Amino acid sequence: MSPAKKKRKKRKPQKPKTALDIITESFAACGRCSYFWAGYRVINGLEDQEQVAAQTDPDWLTLTWSYPMEELLLKSYGSRFDLDFVHYEGCCKECRRQYVYDALEEEEPPTLKMERVPHLESTPSAAPPQKE
Repeated sequence: MSPAKKKRKKRKPQKPKTALDIITESFAACGRCSYFWAGYRVINGLEDQEQVAAQTDPDWLTLTWSYPMEELLLKSYGSRFDLDFVHYEGCCKECRRQYVYDALEEEEPPTLKMERVPHLESTPSAAPPQKE
């Protein structure tokens, strides 16, 4: 029997991707961000990560802040946090995903927001050559 006549195995239908699957894939595309996302799951748990993924803001994820997050941000992105900071903005050095720490409201816990998907800007050297 020739290879062309062999029966092909039927693929099982794939489950639709959840919001968490989509976000995890976007974080997995970058080494630093995937380290952060895995560490966030260890610190806050899968249930919290699912709640974060289910948020409706199309651009930003509002993450649960806790003090172990300071060390996670340092190890993931090299951002050294001080407890006295009231506002800090940074981005991943690899994929340029932005994040914002905000502790302006004294009565409320600090917040950390991260872009759902980094907005990569194309550079002229990375663009395909143009035909004239």
